[in-house]
Amino acid sequence: EFQDNCLLSFKELHWTDVLNRCADKHSEDEISKEERKRREAVWELFTSELVFFLDHLMVLKHCFMEPLKNLQVDGHLMFVEPLDIFGNLDELCYVSYTFCRDLATILITDKSSTEFGNTEALLNALIRWTELSKEGEVFHNYCLNYDCAVTYLEILRKYEQFQEFEKWCENDSR
Repeated sequence: EFQDNCLLSFKELHWTDVLNRCADKHSEDEISKEERKRREAVWELFTSELVFFLDHLMVLKHCFMEPLKNLQVDGHLMFVEPLDIFGNLDELCYVSYTFCRDLATILITDKSSTEFGNTEALLNALIRWTELSKEGEVFHNYCLNYDCAVTYLEILRKYEQFQEFEKWCENDSR
């Protein structure tokens, strides 16, 4: 089960909520229209990656991939090849998680009214993302596997055992 309460806490927030928590409070009226748009763009980058990580990647990992692997340890569904379905999901999760953590750290650290999401810090996070993702190769490989995974799933859905497993996974509330 994924547990990072810091990241989870950001999911329902807005950048103004983060600023309101800091000691160096300034009225939102003091922020120029251009600066407000920049902050909205920074926040959109962060929250879109966070939602992708929490609501998509972690659901695939914890509700489908890990239960499948656990069942296989017990000798069930041995005809299923997890790598053919999930590809490099673990690697993708690591890259996305690290990027979210880096962005969260920037937004927490640089939350004064003049430094919120400064460009240099964002650039450093993007450079690290580029290195960890092997210049996007991690995402590229995941996307390349997608069509094969969908075709493989169609084949697996012909087996009653797999149908039951899939229904069980879909009932997970996460």
